[in-house]
Amino acid sequence: MNEAIPKDVTMHDVWQWLGRGWFFHEKDGVRQPAELEQVGDERYAVSCTNGDNHTFRRQHCFPYWPQCGAVNLQGYAVVLNRTQQRQYRRTYNSRCVTLNIPRKWDVMKRNFGAKNLSADSPDVVIAAFEPVYYTYTRALGLLEAGWVSVALNPYLVVAGTKEEQLIYYRSKLTARIIDGRLVPLDPSDKRNQRILKWFDGRVANERS
Repeated sequence: MNEAIPKDVTMHDVWQWLGRGWFFHEKDGVRQPAELEQVGDERYAVSCTNGDNHTFRRQHCFPYWPQCGAVNLQGYAVVLNRTQQRQYRRTYNSRCVTLNIPRKWDVMKRNFGAKNLSADSPDVVIAAFEPVYYTYTRALGLLEAGWVSVALNPYLVVAGTKEEQLIYYRSKLTARIIDGRLVPLDPSDKRNQRILKWFDGRVANERS
């Protein structure tokens, strides 16, 4: 976890670090994503989780860049990619992040709110800062229960049904799983063999 904002950093620089971004704020030993707001002369850390605001204290604020990649929301996965920017950002900032939704149209049909989703959406920020992943076996159960897609880790997303899935690696469609067999789009891609380890021994290479 990153360190708190140093004492010798001016308030002007604090805004440069945290302004329009998200960071970890610590309260009673618990850290949650928050953003910096100013009302009159008062500055507050506003929790992304519940909207509570706390008087800004630099020793309680921790600039943070999550790993990004694929993360799970409720019912589907999204992929966050950090972009290269000339201006260095010390904490998660939506200006430096693109958001991609695998199977976007299917997601929007089942989750209307996905239409307006952004890298600043509270659910996305929370998922980025505190990601939760599922095994392939658990993912099959979630797909059967109505999920559109599930992230197994920051790189791998499965989408579809319990019987047949599309596999996205780093947000790109890479393969299909049909009847327990991995059918790659590019059979020569060495990643096809490497990703098999994430399928709980339930999927074999098409050629095996």
